[in-house]
Amino acid sequence: MSLKYIAVGTGRDGTQSLAHLISECFRLNGIRATATHEYLSRECYNAYCSFKETGDQKYMDDISMKLADCPYEAIVGNGYASLLPMIRTLFPDVALIHLKRLNREAVVSSLVKSSRLFPEVYLYYGATEGIMRRVAAFHEKAMSREDWEILSLVDKFNWYYDYTHGAIEKEKRRFTRYLDLNTEALSDTTTLENLCMFVTECSNPRVPDAVRLNRHSYLNIDDFDEDSRSYAQWLFGTLSASHIAQDTVYLSEYVTNKYIALAGYQITGFIEEFAPAYAVGMQELSNSLNRFEILLLQRLKEVRQLKADLDRKLSDEKT
Repeated sequence: MSLKYIAVGTGRDGTQSLAHLISECFRLNGIRATATHEYLSRECYNAYCSFKETGDQKYMDDISMKLADCPYEAIVGNGYASLLPMIRTLFPDVALIHLKRLNREAVVSSLVKSSRLFPEVYLYYGATEGIMRRVAAFHEKAMSREDWEILSLVDKFNWYYDYTHGAIEKEKRRFTRYLDLNTEALSDTTTLENLCMFVTECSNPRVPDAVRLNRHSYLNIDDFDEDSRSYAQWLFGTLSASHIAQDTVYLSEYVTNKYIALAGYQITGFIEEFAPAYAVGMQELSNSLNRFEILLLQRLKEVRQLKADLDRKLSDEKT
């Protein structure tokens, strides 16, 4: 197994959605391959920063050995821009996807918010301690460490955006194949077709549906088409984020109850009154209920196994 595709962006620009789409391209076209999000991303950032800060080649040698053992056919993330020459050396035939969100201000705003929500992965960008460093201007000798520290968070992320895309642009034509993607067009039919042809190398592949994952705002009624919004309002209108935060069982109970209620509405025909787009034939509903039953039985088996494991652990603690 060898890495065949690497997709690079800044983060907060659709990398997780892109990883899902590439995996779907593989699956829909019968290709036994996997795309994963942020494989060794933290290690890549930390190794590069350590190398730049100390000049010790051991950091680069170590990350090179780890990348060489990549078990995936495609990796997608934001930790690879500085290491593209190394990755091309390790995998001479790897193809590059350059993901760029054209709205620079939106990227920076999202990164600022993310750095405040998850400071442990934004060292040098507002955080003073944590688990992941990110390349900064002083690493590239673009300015001194002192000058960097007095920059606003917005200015730091502006530099990061320009640096990342500049590093990708510098290297991309040295890859055997590359594809430019804009985040804003990631849901467009033509973009999805081009992506799927690129990663499957088929002229007429089956193309996945658009997705949008890993947002800071998790639910948006605008994600549903106009005919489906009454269903979305029913599905999520009584969902309590505070209850999700307080009770780990609540969300599972909520979703299960909604599915059972929906199936009942479909059987009685009430679905036609509030969400006709979700009316289905009885055979389709039967198939859906069968899938749901199989899912519940499998999850029940796993829950019982977890309970047995817990009972053994509790028994060991008592003895």
